[in-house]
Amino acid sequence: MKKYIRKSVCSYCIIMLTVLLTLSSCTDTASVKIGFVGSITGQFSELGVTARNTLQLMTEEQNKAGGINGRKIELVIRDDKSSPEACKAAINDLIKNDVRVILGPITSSMAEATTETIEGRDVLIMSPTMSTDFLADKDDNLLRTATSSTGQANALAERGLALGLGRTAIVGDMENPKYVKAIAGRYKKLMQEAGKEVPVEINYYSNRKPDFTAIAEKIIAGKPDSILFITNGFDAAMIAQALHKTGMDQALFFGVSWTQSNDIITHGGKAVEGMRLIGMYDYENLDPEIAALKKQYLDRYYKDPSFIFTLYAEIFKIAVYGLEHTKSYNPAQIKHTILNKKEFNVLGNNIIFNKFGDVKEKYNIVTIKNGNFVNDN
Repeated sequence: MKKYIRKSVCSYCIIMLTVLLTLSSCTDTASVKIGFVGSITGQFSELGVTARNTLQLMTEEQNKAGGINGRKIELVIRDDKSSPEACKAAINDLIKNDVRVILGPITSSMAEATTETIEGRDVLIMSPTMSTDFLADKDDNLLRTATSSTGQANALAERGLALGLGRTAIVGDMENPKYVKAIAGRYKKLMQEAGKEVPVEINYYSNRKPDFTAIAEKIIAGKPDSILFITNGFDAAMIAQALHKTGMDQALFFGVSWTQSNDIITHGGKAVEGMRLIGMYDYENLDPEIAALKKQYLDRYYKDPSFIFTLYAEIFKIAVYGLEHTKSYNPAQIKHTILNKKEFNVLGNNIIFNKFGDVKEKYNIVTIKNGNFVNDN
């Protein structure tokens, strides 16, 4: 009887050991989930679609190269529909599905919803485009490679003053209120301190079917010599077209990074030729990885990517570094690994994080020339 019991115990132990080894093996080879949240449907989805497409290409290439320490990457995509509530739901769903590293969202209008959702949660958000100052200098579970909103205002005001401009009309889409208020407020302050005027300030909501002709008429009434668009690219293009029809071509157009989507060229045409914008991408950067990625994008999707493709390629590479050099899939440890390295040279761009996970200011003014974005040297 004792012999039988000993055999039974031994058999049980062997079975349990086999199960544990099997589970351990499954854990070691399970995919590593990376999430993406962005606007990929609707009228203003051009940036989100480019970001998603880029991440799909980057994921495929990384998996061909061995993934994360031999484990395949699974890209989990969620649409925030340009809505803070949908953004919260998307992030919550990703966390529920054991995604601990999330790239995105795209716009600063999602910033507050994002921070409210992730506070105290076991997740790391990494965004290359949310530039609102609301997120600056906070020791939280969010890393950014986006430059600040007020920094954009500084660069644009400096360029406007250098060109001798004196009367600026400011147009802002209040679907992105913190971003608009930060840039408009700083730009206006700098211009007024220099003895210049801001005779027209127009705020509207892009989701309420704005009358672009009426907005153009208000701008014309203020007789500005320049117009600052703090809007998405499509709206800026429509307003520029309305101004062009009135013959108002003498005013110089300026736009923020949000405006610099391909929509501004596609829908603006000749009306936006010569427009200057904050560039998040150096068009003279000839890094071979960028050229190869752009070719892959064109071959797969049959269209040029917007500027955002390099930003999401960069943040993906930084996320991969954090995952590869952290022993566990722990967001706090991944953040520590990234900030401990501090400086990354990716795609020919040098990115330096501060202790809060923000980056040093870097700006590039671009202009639209012959239907293309080029550096405005």
